[in-house]
Amino acid sequence: MNHCIAVVQYRPLEELPPVMTLLTVLKRIGQATHYIGIESTAGKAFLEKTGIEYSWIPYNNYRKANKLSRFLGFIPRRHWLLRKFSELSKRYSVVTPWYQECHSAALAGDGASKFGRAITTFFEYECNYGEKWFGFNLEKMLHTNTIVECEKNRALLTQKNHNLSVTPFVLPNKAEIDDTAIPALNDEAKEVFEKIGKRPVFLYQGYVAGDRKDLPYILETLAKYRPNYCVLSLPGSDYLNKLLAPYPNAFTLKRIPAPGHLAVTAKASVGIAVYNAEGNDNWAINARNCAPNKIYEYAAFGVPTLGNKIPGLESTIGAAHAGILSDMTADAILAAADDLVANLKTYSENARQFYISCDLDKIVSQIIENS
Repeated sequence: MNHCIAVVQYRPLEELPPVMTLLTVLKRIGQATHYIGIESTAGKAFLEKTGIEYSWIPYNNYRKANKLSRFLGFIPRRHWLLRKFSELSKRYSVVTPWYQECHSAALAGDGASKFGRAITTFFEYECNYGEKWFGFNLEKMLHTNTIVECEKNRALLTQKNHNLSVTPFVLPNKAEIDDTAIPALNDEAKEVFEKIGKRPVFLYQGYVAGDRKDLPYILETLAKYRPNYCVLSLPGSDYLNKLLAPYPNAFTLKRIPAPGHLAVTAKASVGIAVYNAEGNDNWAINARNCAPNKIYEYAAFGVPTLGNKIPGLESTIGAAHAGILSDMTADAILAAADDLVANLKTYSENARQFYISCDLDKIVSQIIENS
């Protein structure tokens, strides 16, 4: 069957790294693919390197657009997208749109149903921006499209909340690592690792946010009570720089654009991943049922994870014994860190197996076959 997957992302490609992974997988499994998104220099470079055909949604000054210009251009962009589907239908016997986030499906609107079943991926729990856009019915889309979540608890909750007859597929945010594309450490990172020497490195990779409130406590606890270990945050922040300044075994780095940050990841001993939020609103539920790509980036280099006890990490890192999930007390954090360092070889191998065992090619093929 002459079948094309039309991947639709209503924003620049590089803003959602898992979509870049999806495109890489589609190319690898031999699936005809056409990417439709907002033009960007980085996105164009990736698509041309990957060899994936693409079209740009007409959108001048995307980053500077105000509400009025977005509104005035919405309907013409919808018509353009539906025409693009029609053009692809003349070349392929079957065209399956694969929308990235709710608002990409909302852009197409209910008119997209004439092209048959589609696929929609949600990257955050109940993140339904676009659900009230003209000519789009969210519940209809949820019940007629193949739904994909990036974490299994979110999939089960989505099924329950919307009374879906089928549990959404789970496509983890596993990072695809191209070792040949990783540049060498920059000068700042080289200097830091020269100071660290052979000491174990506990790396936090990512930004400090409200749903990661225990992160500074973990870093300071390790820096204060384990002078033979080092902590490193990539990137740092004014707050972290000030907090960790008293400790000679604590370091921060300025942001390193992807994939250059992976040169730092590869030199870590243990990665840190912590997500927490109180309450039962969607934001808190999303945090507890996290789906970070950083745990896969850590694992790709055999770096186990030190995390907290939440469902999103228990079903991944915990189940694979690819690290330790700790209570957020000083004693528990230090005991977990000591265990990881003492048994680093075992945890490192478990981390590598965790990465290898996530077969994205198989999962993506199953999603397409069942759509």
